[in-house]
Amino acid sequence: MSGSTFTITNPGPFASCGSAPAINQPDVAILCTDGIIRRPVAVGDAIAIHHAGILGFSYDHRAFDGSTASLFLRYIRDAIQDHSWYAELS
Repeated sequence: MSGSTFTITNPGPFASCGSAPAINQPDVAILCTDGIIRRPVAVGDAIAIHHAGILGFSYDHRAFDGSTASLFLRYIRDAIQDHSWYAELS
């Protein structure tokens, strides 16, 4: 493959917990989806066990600003977190 500008990598099936992917030039960014595990999460004033994962995002500041990168990562997080997965699977 050639001509890409963005890469997505998924080491999650290998039980990764917090990867730091390197950008393959000439790409400007790479998104990494690590493994999903059950973790304690604050829900209001209570603590519950939820499935959670870590998204890693490396980017080239010469291509875009850190605030743009943070907004993109938040958009991806919200899309995954707020999606009705149970409705889709049933």
